[in-house]
Amino acid sequence: MIRGFQGGKTAWARDFNNGTMLVVNPEGSSYVLSPKIPARILFVAPDSSILYDSTNQRRLQGRGPELITVRLTINVTFDLNGEDPEVARTLLMRMIDSAIKVGPPAHETDAVITSHEFESISVLAADLQSTTETDFSQLLEL
Repeated sequence: MIRGFQGGKTAWARDFNNGTMLVVNPEGSSYVLSPKIPARILFVAPDSSILYDSTNQRRLQGRGPELITVRLTINVTFDLNGEDPEVARTLLMRMIDSAIKVGPPAHETDAVITSHEFESISVLAADLQSTTETDFSQLLEL
């Protein structure tokens, strides 16, 4: 039977005494399957915890984890339009956090993000002076 979920997601579903088996496409968004790409199979307990996910199982077969940490420095310029600079910091952190949680598109990579954290973040006022303008005020002090 096809079952619908929040956000317009659908899955082939079969209920058992100890939970439900779901069969979905690799992205986990639809019951529409492809003959070229393996389906994703999940077993979900009655409390909604995931007991088995075939995506994780394929990744774990035959090897231990190869964990690395990637540090990224990013500079983003905001036009505050009257907002407090703290709003820009909070907005950027939420955007990055959301993107990381979504992860890469299905079948783009076998790499899986296991955790993430924000190490440091600062808000700096942008230097809005154009490079063609000359500031003569410093010369007056000489």
